Amino acid sequence: MKELRYYGWMRLLPAVIAASFLSASPAAAAAEDSVELLSGAVVRGEVTNRTATDITVKSTIAGQAVVRKFPLDRLHAVTVGGQREVLKEKPGVSTTSPANPANPTAAPKPIDPQNRRTREQVLAEIEKAGRTPPDWFAATPLSYPPTLDLTWPMPAPKGWNNQQNIGQYIWDVINPNPGRWAGGIKLLHHLLGLHQGNPATTERIQLAIAKIYYTHLNDYARAAYWYRTVGAENTDEFSESAVSLAECYFHLGSKDMASQLLSRVSPRNSLIKAWTTLGETEKALATAKILLSQGPNAETLMYVGDAYRIVGRYDEALAAYQQVIDFGPAGNDRRLAKNQGRAQASITAIQLFEKSDVKQVPDGVYTAQSLGYEGQVVVEVTVAAKRIASVRVVRHSEKQFYAALSEMPQRIIAKQSVKGVDTTSDATLTSEAIINATAKALAGAAK
Repeated sequence: MKELRYYGWMRLLPAVIAASFLSASPAAAAAEDSVELLSGAVVRGEVTNRTATDITVKSTIAGQAVVRKFPLDRLHAVTVGGQREVLKEKPGVSTTSPANPANPTAAPKPIDPQNRRTREQVLAEIEKAGRTPPDWFAATPLSYPPTLDLTWPMPAPKGWNNQQNIGQYIWDVINPNPGRWAGGIKLLHHLLGLHQGNPATTERIQLAIAKIYYTHLNDYARAAYWYRTVGAENTDEFSESAVSLAECYFHLGSKDMASQLLSRVSPRNSLIKAWTTLGETEKALATAKILLSQGPNAETLMYVGDAYRIVGRYDEALAAYQQVIDFGPAGNDRRLAKNQGRAQASITAIQLFEKSDVKQVPDGVYTAQSLGYEGQVVVEVTVAAKRIASVRVVRHSEKQFYAALSEMPQRIIAKQSVKGVDTTSDATLTSEAIINATAKALAGAAK
């Protein structure tokens, strides 16, 4: 069976986990570590582990600990205890003459993921990651409420009980708490062991594992492994999961693999978002046209506006967002009300884009807020030497934010702008709120 490869790996777990934690001197503990990605993004926090293939960084996002692992082949440099080590030169950047000697972490342009890696290289990374436990897996305790029904019956019993139903427990307890994400993976692997011989439940568990790796941990290789184990390449049976798998391929370095898979997925809103992420705006708009031919849809129009906004076609973006507002009073339609709130926030942000040029902003710390899914997302932006030094989410009430709180600030810092920043999948509303609040903060402070 498909899941047997995992159980063989689990039996070897004690032998294959090797921890090589970096020890820090008292002086080093006071300094903030960082890793610099080839894309130009900088992630700050504490480097807790380094192996021959990756580096683990522990950061604090909106008051919660987030642990992320970065493959060495996608890192430019790492700084631990004040000591900076260049791991890999950025494309087009000389080893002796950085693009900006005063700021050697500034990349002239992000690397182009198109054809960067072959199919064989991507599949090899996926297979290796899938057969290897994360470095935190062995030390993560198996913990769950004793009332949790580990049979995970479908359909779920009537009523909402996140201490009994596993899906509801993941939604209410695991998803909103970064400190529980690793524990969620541990619990789901435990469930795999309990449900050997039950294909339907096993498939549901494997998809849940893939989703946490993808949307929460940004571990695209392991996410792809589990999506492929389920069979998400079969787009007739797994349309939504196939879209996520395609985005994994893209993040792992193969736009070709991503495009080939997306071309087989039937039109849906997530497909618009995926084509936009790949930089294929016309394919995104063609998908939207098919969907809108079936009738007006506010959510589809929001994706259209986002696609236009990312490529700088602001007039067309504004027109799409305005169409959402023009649907009229939402009444009891909560989904329409949220989309109209998003549309108005996006219109306001675009109108502020020209005023949000960081070169016109005095050094300082600026705060603004914008509407997310659950409420206002408050962002603090630090400007130093005419650059965006940091973007932090300091307050929010979001629940299903996945990796947006850490990923979006990194993307804004990498671009040094709010223009052309793509949102993260499955956390579009939170991502938009961070972009829009940053635009407000910079525009309000500009001279």
